[in-house]
Amino acid sequence: MDLVKSMSGKICEHSDISFAKRGDTQYTVKRCNERDLEKNPYSEQELAHQAKFKAVAASTAARVKSAAPEDIDAFKAQKKYKSFRSYIWALEWAAYTA
Repeated sequence: MDLVKSMSGKICEHSDISFAKRGDTQYTVKRCNERDLEKNPYSEQELAHQAKFKAVAASTAARVKSAAPEDIDAFKAQKKYKSFRSYIWALEWAAYTA
């Protein structure tokens, strides 16, 4: 649609509709059923998963920034991951899961 062809982001700050573009495809997204944390707080399992995700994100960022030669060589030797960051993320996630 020409009308929303160049739009990106929210229409306004209180809107629940966003526009995004990936490649040649334009997406329209509507957020539904936002969680009311006063009525439905996070469970212990959800909080533990959030903490794990935060720890993995921090360690991945630090490891990618340092870009150790052995990490770069191991990344180049594998075929599964297309980006260095996703490769390091998988290693860090496995380390925190074990």
